[in-house]
Amino acid sequence: MVPPSLEYYRERAYQILESREHSVYELRQKLLRRGCPSDTADIITEQLQGDGLLDDARFGLMFVRSKLSQDWSIKRVSFELQKKHHIAGETFDLVMEAYAQECPDDFDAGDDCRAERIVGRRWRSSKDTEKIFRYLVNRGFSISCARKALQSRS
Repeated sequence: MVPPSLEYYRERAYQILESREHSVYELRQKLLRRGCPSDTADIITEQLQGDGLLDDARFGLMFVRSKLSQDWSIKRVSFELQKKHHIAGETFDLVMEAYAQECPDDFDAGDDCRAERIVGRRWRSSKDTEKIFRYLVNRGFSISCARKALQSRS
């Protein structure tokens, strides 16, 4: 049996990218899981970056917007970008700077204000306290930040 060609794996990469943006690392890992040789995966990701179809900065900004709209903490978003998607260094700084310019009020306020806004939006009664506390902690807010936000509501 003839091993799949570069074109075969390039087509797989296009199919992966059709659904949503990916980081370079994430796409490379998906290609490797599909049996793509490491050097072929490197060639494909470089070509896609050159064609403008794969961009860590664009992915990072999309990721930050998406996760912050899902009530994640800025700390958790930063952690996920750096550890899971391997977007660090200059690219990470560019992404965070771009988001800070796009939404200065949201970014400058920090996690404490974000947590207070979430509590204000979700608070119904004192029975909700534990549920909201877990909600905040599961989205990356520190325990002290979650407590402070709930205390400000009481």
